[in-house]
Amino acid sequence: MEWKRVLGNFTRKIMILNRRSKRSILVATDVMGAVIILWLAYVMRLSEWWPEFYLFNSWELFLFAPPAAILVFTKMGLYRVVMRAIGPRFFGLAGLSVCLLTLALCIFIFLFDIRPRTVPVIFGIILWLYLCGSRLFAQSFFVFPMKKLEFLL
Repeated sequence: MEWKRVLGNFTRKIMILNRRSKRSILVATDVMGAVIILWLAYVMRLSEWWPEFYLFNSWELFLFAPPAAILVFTKMGLYRVVMRAIGPRFFGLAGLSVCLLTLALCIFIFLFDIRPRTVPVIFGIILWLYLCGSRLFAQSFFVFPMKKLEFLL
């Protein structure tokens, strides 16, 4: 029962934050997620946990991807969507945002001649899954918290 109290306190602390603070948390997790997902796209493409040669030669992409992601997501309105209202419309909006970001990464890769060139497509697929999955998890955790906690036992 101790973990229920800890999770309840955590949920309450997050819920009393103002909208700007919650949005900042969401942006920070998306920045970290974009970097990790870009690395994961290289891992999946090259079948190595640490493809040092390719990672070293594509450092520009790791600097470009997170700010580009935040810019595209902000312009497309992903941070205006309220957690209670996440549904099929959000999935389409996230898909369109990820497609625009993938296109921007493809242009960036061709301009800087970064290899392999299939990484943005893999990145886009994983990023879409991350965006939708993280928002659904947050919705189930913060919007309907106690019923879900009872079910997990």
